[in-house]
Amino acid sequence: MLRHYVLKVHSRCDLACDHCYVYEHADQSWRTRPRAMAVETVRAAGKRIAEHAADHRLGRVQVILHGGEPLLLGRARLDAVLTELAATIAPVARLDLRMQSNGVLLTPAICDVLVRHRVRVGISLDGDRAANDRHRLFATGASSHDRVLRALALLRRTEYRSAYAGILCTVDVDNDPVRVYEALVAQQPPRIDFLLPHATWDSPPPRPAGTLRRTPPGWGGSTTGGPPTAGRCRSGSSTRWRPQWSVGPAAPRRSA
Repeated sequence: MLRHYVLKVHSRCDLACDHCYVYEHADQSWRTRPRAMAVETVRAAGKRIAEHAADHRLGRVQVILHGGEPLLLGRARLDAVLTELAATIAPVARLDLRMQSNGVLLTPAICDVLVRHRVRVGISLDGDRAANDRHRLFATGASSHDRVLRALALLRRTEYRSAYAGILCTVDVDNDPVRVYEALVAQQPPRIDFLLPHATWDSPPPRPAGTLRRTPPGWGGSTTGGPPTAGRCRSGSSTRWRPQWSVGPAAPRRSA
């Protein structure tokens, strides 16, 4: 049964991340869509979610506000969206509200709204300044790093800690994984999720030198045919575990 819903409440973004699958890839249909979801649309979506929850006797549903950047709604409109969702869904099932944001526009006033509606927000951060600024920049080319750290500092405050869901990090193999991880942990997130960049067979993801090979999922593997091996590497004065993917012989092609 469907228990998790993603509502794209704003179709624009205030950053110009070059790895974004919405704005920087082939599909540019976002340009013709409304900037923000109308409150009437939110109400209709909430009613349909509530109907589904009632029909299937669901005790809990999760709704995630997404974008674009949902904070572009502004404090008042965000409050209205959350109020509508609570009014339509909460009488039927326990409502778990979440939001994914780049954090650039997060303010104490918006945090007050999030806490009042019991929304937990995940913040996108790709690591230290060098790692984050590899992709997460403003359209002018300016860094977003300081603004994101300011948002995370807000969420660490005692009065807003309940709204802090964690950090979402998009993986880039050119970044130092230990430095990235340590930068994320320094923000004291309740959890960290790592996201692989969007890729296709026509546009495969970048990989370390010597490992790029178009191998169908489930084919090939390590030189022994077993699972990838984990190796230990040294970073500075401390030792960390880091996965090292073995490269096996080219896999056979599937027959037509």
